[in-house]
Amino acid sequence: FPSHDKADEYSQYWLPLARRMPLITITIECDLKQCPSEYHYNLGGYKLQDGSTPDARHQFFSVPELAFAAIKQQYQLNAKGLYLFGHSAGGTFAHLYQLMRPQAPVIHVIAANTAFFMLPDPAIVYPFGLQNSGLTESQVGDWLAKTTLVMLGDNDLAPRTKALSNSPFAQQQIS
Repeated sequence: FPSHDKADEYSQYWLPLARRMPLITITIECDLKQCPSEYHYNLGGYKLQDGSTPDARHQFFSVPELAFAAIKQQYQLNAKGLYLFGHSAGGTFAHLYQLMRPQAPVIHVIAANTAFFMLPDPAIVYPFGLQNSGLTESQVGDWLAKTTLVMLGDNDLAPRTKALSNSPFAQQQIS
């Protein structure tokens, strides 16, 4: 899985830990050709802006599992699961991953400085809430029963530039 620019930069932060611990880090990037909008990347392609829901195999949410399986096979590892870390847009992706992929072999999720959250509120419209999401109460209940570490930094003050991340709903979440 090739990485470029930001993905390379972000992966550098993990190298000191990876060198000291018995772990493999995989940095996944979704360029604008593959992920032209926040619906494709931040929201994993679960439901697009036009309301359509692509087949699960064609959603960006499928990539961590595919990468994990490929690395396990390539290095003949017997790892049972993966740790998923996401920052900013990747934080939003990570925060939703176990909801959209409940059977994924995830041990823990860390969502850092998310661009925005999807709240488990049926009165708030998707992607900021459950209204029109197509998700069931049972799916949401199972998701909320799982542990996700949410990290918020007080120096992550750069202005958001994307439509969803800079929307009134997202701005309300950070104020």
